[in-house]
Amino acid sequence: MWQASARRSIAKQQTLWVRVNAWNGLGDVAVKFLPKGSLAQIESSWLRPSAWIDKNGEPRVTLDIDANRLILLDRVTTNEQETEQIPF
Repeated sequence: MWQASARRSIAKQQTLWVRVNAWNGLGDVAVKFLPKGSLAQIESSWLRPSAWIDKNGEPRVTLDIDANRLILLDRVTTNEQETEQIPF
């Protein structure tokens, strides 16, 4: 998530969604240890931006990343406490 502001305008918070492709063993680690909403650092040498017009005529953009390295940033919990569910 990033936030941009200027002196003469009101700051507007925006979210940038990125699709991450993790292959082979890295994909297995992601599936096992990264539930939706987890924090992770992804390193990549390949980014694929793309833009299109959706069926409603709105411009859309996406960014795909092919992961080379995955660093888990969330703390591992040892008890069975429920974590907050993200509604998407």
